[in-house]
Amino acid sequence: MNKLTTLATAVVAAVGFSTSALAQEVTQWDRTDTVSTALRSDVSAQAAAALKAGQIAHGEASRFVIESDGTKSRAQVKAETRAAQRLGLIDQGEVSVVSTPEQIAQVHAAGLRALDAPIARAN
Repeated sequence: MNKLTTLATAVVAAVGFSTSALAQEVTQWDRTDTVSTALRSDVSAQAAAALKAGQIAHGEASRFVIESDGTKSRAQVKAETRAAQRLGLIDQGEVSVVSTPEQIAQVHAAGLRALDAPIARAN
């Protein structure tokens, strides 16, 4: 019974100390000196426009985005993806890969070769 009482006391003390530490962190930010001149609807509209324009980076690093008009065939996209994987250009985790112009040209060439390939090949 003595061990159970000691364990219960330790758990209650740990919970008590952790909640007081969390409460202290929340109250450290003083909001009295923050004055906003923009309406919430204006800020939301600006954020939506920036997101649509691609000005908001996702994750921890910004990405280089290749503009596309969406006219590539499925086979062409698959071939370009395989070429990018073969060249090690696909990001994995937090590691960001920077491709050279030569590598981009190789990926593009793989897509063009896919257009010339026979359609009978099933993927």
